[in-house]
Amino acid sequence: MNGVEAAVPLPDGLADGPLSLAAIQDPYAYFNALRASEAVHWEESVGAWLVTRYDDVVALARDAVTFSSSTLGADLAASPPILAGHVTHYEQVRAILSQQLIRFDPPAHSAMRLTMHRHFTPPRAEAIRRSVRQIVVRQLNESMARRQMDVINELALPLPLAIIGELLGIPEADREYVGSLNDAILRFRDQAPDRMASITADVGRLVDYFDKLIKERRNAPRTDLMTVLLEAERDGTFTHEQVVANAIFMLDAGHSTTISMITNGLLLFLRFPDQWRILLAEPDSRVKTAVDEILRFEPPLKTFDRVLTTSQTLHGKQMLAGQRVRYVIAAANRDPRRFEHPDVFDVMRSPNPHLAFGTGFHHCLGSHLARMEAQEVLMAVAELIPNYRLVGNLSEIEYRPSLTVRQATKVVIAW
Repeated sequence: MNGVEAAVPLPDGLADGPLSLAAIQDPYAYFNALRASEAVHWEESVGAWLVTRYDDVVALARDAVTFSSSTLGADLAASPPILAGHVTHYEQVRAILSQQLIRFDPPAHSAMRLTMHRHFTPPRAEAIRRSVRQIVVRQLNESMARRQMDVINELALPLPLAIIGELLGIPEADREYVGSLNDAILRFRDQAPDRMASITADVGRLVDYFDKLIKERRNAPRTDLMTVLLEAERDGTFTHEQVVANAIFMLDAGHSTTISMITNGLLLFLRFPDQWRILLAEPDSRVKTAVDEILRFEPPLKTFDRVLTTSQTLHGKQMLAGQRVRYVIAAANRDPRRFEHPDVFDVMRSPNPHLAFGTGFHHCLGSHLARMEAQEVLMAVAELIPNYRLVGNLSEIEYRPSLTVRQATKVVIAW
């Protein structure tokens, strides 16, 4: 694991880093080439080490002592970089988001996570499957007369937003507004150097909204997640600031990655119609493996980051304490050392130990819920619009300019 490896030049067009247009449009060509060249690569453009091999990602992700989740610490610069004049904006947002449970290591993280774990078990997800199905069918039916749908705005966003909104106890009338503000969290991860000004304003509005909702729950507790967070504040697990920050986290985690999963999945079946036919033949028995293959092949999160607490040598590279490390899920999920024919999209693939939901103590709380939502979308599409097609060309689909998120900006289908 610590042998020195010679670097192999990246192919033409991919040498400009993971935020180049070529790498945003096709991150897998970039990360596959990087994995073959350097298992560990310092990328100056994002100020981070990129770790690309499956076994390394698993091992490092489970080592909270050396690789800390406190990646929004006060002594760390923004990644990707921002304009010098926007540092004050960044500090305001950082102070809030650094209080989310994903920014903590055990034992604090473990205690925070435990307060919410019981709401995201497989039985809890199955208990609302029928409600999810009803929402999906309703959203599809609303588009039937037009025989056309904006996938993100009419299906992939409204569905998970309705579910997490219900779990948090956000009134239905407020969900579209709150969801629009949450886009600031996605923009926080984008590459635009001037992104912070608008983000700060929207995050401030999210804080104000949840402060108001928290006050309502104090006066009238319910059985929703907001009440659970307040109970954790009363027993000392959370501070008030952490209640607000984790309400924002649950909102974001509960729907933004699911948007990507649904959209990426529908696009993949347009790219690989033979796999759509395989799923259509037996959707009930094949939908679970199909969803996991979508997650492996086009994970909603391309990378997640950590910060080194002590200097380490990995594959001959000296990594210094205080430096940022990014685990590249998009590369690990296609590592030929772990997956046979990794660049083949195969809905029957099993077993499928992908890392789309992370690994170890930070494994995604809502993974069962997200899988179930995607399963219900595919089942409904298979039943109601099995012959859907893309309006436009697959080669013209644009993706969010982010090192973290793999999400198309607009997808329209017709039938």
